[in-house]
Parts: sequence; structure tokens; C-alpha cells
Amino acid sequence: MPGVVKLTYTGDGSKAREWIEEQVLMRINADCANKFRNLPSGHRLRLIGELYRRLNDGQRLLVVLEVREQTTVSALTKLVLAVKKLGSDQRAATFVLVLSESCIAMASLIDLSELRVARFKAPEFSEDEARDLISRRHCKFSHLANEIMANVGTRPLHIMQVVTGCKFARAETDKECLAQVEAVAKLHAGNASAWVRDFVDSVAEGNGVGCKLVMEFLRQFSTGESVLTNDDAVEVLGFTDDWGLLAALAENKAFTVDLSTKKVQHHSHFTKTAVKQYVDANGTFSSSRTEVSDSKAMTDSKAG
Repeated sequence: MPGVVKLTYTGDGSKAREWIEEQVLMRINADCANKFRNLPSGHRLRLIGELYRRLNDGQRLLVVLEVREQTTVSALTKLVLAVKKLGSDQRAATFVLVLSESCIAMASLIDLSELRVARFKAPEFSEDEARDLISRRHCKFSHLANEIMANVGTRPLHIMQVVTGCKFARAETDKECLAQVEAVAKLHAGNASAWVRDFVDSVAEGNGVGCKLVMEFLRQFSTGESVLTNDDAVEVLGFTDDWGLLAALAENKAFTVDLSTKKVQHHSHFTKTAVKQYVDANGTFSSSRTEVSDSKAMTDSKAG
């Protein structure tokens, strides 16, 4: 699309500002790029943006930055600072940062209010919206909408993976379509189960939190008895402050935190299912293991 530059950021390099400039130069007209390369670093994008505005009736260049999951908190912080400098301060371009669900908690560790960042959240589709998407993009199998949603949920990304899978597989029958649905569901269900196990390991072992507290946190999620905020999670998991919890969430993909409401949420339909399965399979065992560990600790204490 004219006037839109799409970049993918994984934490490359130590100077985010220079990286952005170089990436934009790689995506514009070669003759113009060569001329701008001779300019001092730090001024190139501002001048590119000024030239674009003059040639396009005052419209600003739009740079869309997709932040990949492997990006660290430190790298993301540098990127946001560079975007503030280039976008808000120099008005070189308008920047849109696209963060995956697993990066939301990581972004919570950055004071976005001081960086003039406006936050927007792309919510899950409702069933009606998901059914409409399936009808428009997958009309040949729109009658399978209920089966598709039952298996992969209502997230647009997962639905589109089914659509793409059917196209590549040249699916002609309902059976062939449902085979793609099953493949997408199997992939994400396996990942979700691993994420939940990793979460339990990281808070139970890495942070020394008792398994019983971890299981209570997961149980509340699986039953939907209450809306959990980060304050609830701090209490349940035993963190000393909000940042400790957010740092733990940033290192795994099982849960996300809404930056506005601080509500702790499932990453997806698949992690919601994975949490329930984990609680059903491990709840009793984990509680018993914790009680045994606690008893042993008390015995050791008395012996000491």
C-alpha cells in the first residue's frame, strides 16, 4: 500500500533508531535511497518523511512495526524510545507497533504513558463475527462454521490458518476441510499444553512458589469463578509486587494481561482448554506433593 512501510522487529542491533532508518531505506525507491544514505544517521527518516509529506498533500508516512515474540524487554524498550523520538518528537512518520498476545505482558514493564503511546487492543471475535469471517473467506465450507469454531475458537488468526490450510491442500470435501481444522487445532493445543507446563515450572521452581498456590490460580481460571486481575495473581502466586508477576507472564505464553484493565486473561481458546486439562490431571497430585514438601520442610526446621 502506498505510504505504508511494514517492518518486522526481533530485537536486531543495539541502535533501534538507526535500524528503523536502514529498514525504511531498503524499501523505498533505489535512487532516493542512495541519496539519503549520504545524509548523517539520525536525520534520514525525518527528511524522508518530510519529502513524502510534500509530495502527498501533507500526509505522513506510516511505518507498521510487527514485534516478534523473541524480542526482549530491553530491545522493545529501545524500539519504543526510538519510535517516540522519530514519531512524536521529530514527526518523521506515524508508527504503529503490533504486539502479539505473548508480548503484552512484556510491554507492561515499560512506562508507556511517558512515551506518548496510545494503546489499542484487538479483541477476540464474537461467534457472529467469526461466523461472518468464515462465510466471507471460506464460503465453500461456511456450513462447517460451528465445527470450525468448536475446534479452533473465534480468533481470526486461527480461523485464517484453517482457510489457508484448505487452500494449500486444495480441500474439496467436508472431510478434507475438517482434516485441516484438526491439524490447526492439534498444533495449537500442543503448544498451549507446553506453555501451561512451562508457566507452572517457572513460578513453582524459578520463584519458589508453592504448587498449591499455583494450582489454585489455575483452578480459578479453569472454572471461571472470578475475574482475575494482576492484583489477584500477585496474592495467589506470592509475588512481592506487580512487576514480578508481569515479568513472569512476559516469559511465557499461557496468559496475557490487558494493559488498560490489568485483567489476566487466557492467551487463546487453546490455553483455556489446556489449563482445564492440566488442573483435571494434576490438581490432586500437585496439592499432595506440596503438602508432603511442606511437612518435610517443617520436620527439617524442627530438626535444625
